[in-house]
Amino acid sequence: SLLNCHPFQYGHWVFAHNGNLKGFSNYKEDLILQISPKLKPFILGSTDSEILFFLVLSFIASHHPLNDPNPSYDIIKHAIQKTLDVVTGFTGDLYGGQEPKPAESHLTFLLTTGSTLFGFNGGQHLKYSTYKRKCPESSSCPHYNETCEKAATKSTAINHLIFSSEVHDGENVWMDLPLGALVGVDQNMLFQTDLLQAKFIQPS
Repeated sequence: SLLNCHPFQYGHWVFAHNGNLKGFSNYKEDLILQISPKLKPFILGSTDSEILFFLVLSFIASHHPLNDPNPSYDIIKHAIQKTLDVVTGFTGDLYGGQEPKPAESHLTFLLTTGSTLFGFNGGQHLKYSTYKRKCPESSSCPHYNETCEKAATKSTAINHLIFSSEVHDGENVWMDLPLGALVGVDQNMLFQTDLLQAKFIQPS
């Protein structure tokens, strides 16, 4: 069904989830109770991913108007942590093995408003890139600066942020997003990253 296809959208907000909530049908209605009454009518499909999206939006909306596409990183971080706390209260610890098991609970996702972008590693592997080994357009690009060829540090402005589940050929330098890590940029491309409070099951 198209209604169950990624990405999910609400106004400026777009969400894509690579994961699974184990036993979802057993607590789906409990999760829906946590969603803002104003947002519930916009749940059109039947997936755990869409419920996650509107759960995150509900926690954002308690601190930031959803019609404003420029939330602060701290608001997003707080909303995602709240979502993790609620969801893992039902699923238990997320699965964090080197080889993901699709039937276990994973909560990896991307969230963007077009002017902001955030990625979280909740068990399914996620990579990101903020710089290139050598920019082939450095002599002609009007936006080129030293950050284009230098690893990002927290609270510094960067020129690009890309997420992928796989490494791609080319000049981009790819880094693994650690388990439980959140990475993002605000509308000013200010780079931020934090480890959120999430527990992961490791296979014995």
